Amino acid sequence: GSDSWTLSELKNIILLGVLLQGMTSIFMFLFDDRKSLPEEEGGKGDDDTAESSAPEEECENLVLSLAPGDASARADLESLRRRRRKIPYILFMAEMVSALGSGMTIKFFPLYFKNTVGMSPSQVQTIYVVAPFVLVVTSSLAEKTSRSLGRVQTIILFSSMGVISLYSMVLFEDYLVPRWYLLVPIYLLRNAMMNSGGALWESILMDSVPKNERARWISLNSIATFGWCGSAALGGVLADKFGYTYS
Repeated sequence: GSDSWTLSELKNIILLGVLLQGMTSIFMFLFDDRKSLPEEEGGKGDDDTAESSAPEEECENLVLSLAPGDASARADLESLRRRRRKIPYILFMAEMVSALGSGMTIKFFPLYFKNTVGMSPSQVQTIYVVAPFVLVVTSSLAEKTSRSLGRVQTIILFSSMGVISLYSMVLFEDYLVPRWYLLVPIYLLRNAMMNSGGALWESILMDSVPKNERARWISLNSIATFGWCGSAALGGVLADKFGYTYS
């Protein structure tokens, strides 16, 4: 049946997925950074402008526009500049903590649904087919919410809702496991809420670093991914010894 898969069948599916991933990655070579928008959208800009930092230029222009005797305002702007430079480091550390925590749980949800909840493999895969569509809805909602609430506040709000959803799965496990039709929506909500702030998170990072440093900071995501995989190993040990809910 559709839920009886051999290793050879799974191998072919994995190889097909890798092939499709490679085909879509080819289009990445068509991107040209020279055709990207300048720092100030709609501005003409040149190579020098493209390498500058909009936040830094803003602070610099404000400093130059101040009267020579306005020492207090100059000190405030210098403090603002120093705080802005800390934003990428704060974002990176927060992402590392989030990756370490999620790595201990995310990889084991399919096994949790199959072994603990008793769902079939096709039912489990259906969850992961639906999950991206739910994420599209919540990401759009997060973007609209950020316009009035603020980007950081929206990220905190949505992440908190995701954490609450995860804890509800743990605290009410005995009631939810026999009722998968309640458990699955909570999981989908948890997954969507925790990831819907990703675009906002990255927009904050892009607004806080010079354009010529953006690739460097984005590449640090690989370090967070490494931590995510490392914590998954610890999560596996805990799941084997104490159960999925404990990890």
